[in-house]
Amino acid sequence: MKSLFLIITLYGTFIYGSPHLDEKQQFWEMLSYLRSSPSNKWCIMGDSDIVVALDDKLGGSPFDLDKTRFYLDFIDCSSLVEIHIKGGSFTWYNHRKDGDTILEKLDIILSSIAWSISFPKAFGVMDVDIASDHSLIFLLLHGIHNRRVNSTSRVRNNQGEWLEHDPSIASYF
Repeated sequence: MKSLFLIITLYGTFIYGSPHLDEKQQFWEMLSYLRSSPSNKWCIMGDSDIVVALDDKLGGSPFDLDKTRFYLDFIDCSSLVEIHIKGGSFTWYNHRKDGDTILEKLDIILSSIAWSISFPKAFGVMDVDIASDHSLIFLLLHGIHNRRVNSTSRVRNNQGEWLEHDPSIASYF
């Protein structure tokens, strides 16, 4: 009896973009070196610390297109596409009140064309009910999402705090 195995190599990169303008160019240039071939199935997920469009920001200093230059060059040169994140327009907020509230879309999921072809129904899901300034983002590969992220089991976030989550979502990764 013959067994057939299909081996697929996927690359994933989790990012935390620098909040400092003078480090942003270096960050995106270093990340571009990870892109070895357009045929590689590569997905990038995390905090870009870049506001890409006017609609991705509410409050605070005015939107500045010049600050997006390195990020947009990186996406263009790497031939990446954005994976849609459902659940809200903003992924970060500063927790301030009295008119000083700032909301921004900073967290992203990007993929190569080859990765998107392998997972055409993939999308992100945002859960905003956590005690962080960033929303929790899940990547679903099969386009199946029918429960809210909050029920039966617990995991720790990067600050060591316990978070509730739905174990069925992990099976979709």
